[in-house]
Amino acid sequence: MDIDVDLIKKSLPKQDVFLRVLSLICGIGMFILSIFDFADYKVDEPIDVFLPLYYAIFGVLMIVSEFRPGVLIRYFRFLCETFGKGMFYIFSGTMCIKGSFVLQYIMAAYCIAIGVFILCCKAVDGEPQASDPPEGQ
Repeated sequence: MDIDVDLIKKSLPKQDVFLRVLSLICGIGMFILSIFDFADYKVDEPIDVFLPLYYAIFGVLMIVSEFRPGVLIRYFRFLCETFGKGMFYIFSGTMCIKGSFVLQYIMAAYCIAIGVFILCCKAVDGEPQASDPPEGQ
């Protein structure tokens, strides 16, 4: 069975909007997860102090990355590229695995799935990124 690559490339703008909405939901979920983690504040290990902070920071970065402001492009350029964004979502998802309640595991699975989906879109899209080496060299 042959895959029609031209048909997939024509549908990418629709997938881009769909992917951006899914990414926004993921960022909002990470931020809400940080709020729940702060509300259920108990310090069993030193990492329990820092994980809610990372959830909040990464959630805000996920939300802001969908709007691509100049500051983000300057300091967090990897979030403006498909590969960097996909790996960031996978990393954020793996941070949620160290949890004690179900919402953390759900967010972990969701973030990892979004990251893999972003990387799959990079494989289908195939457009060069700023970090890709120039052709012919």
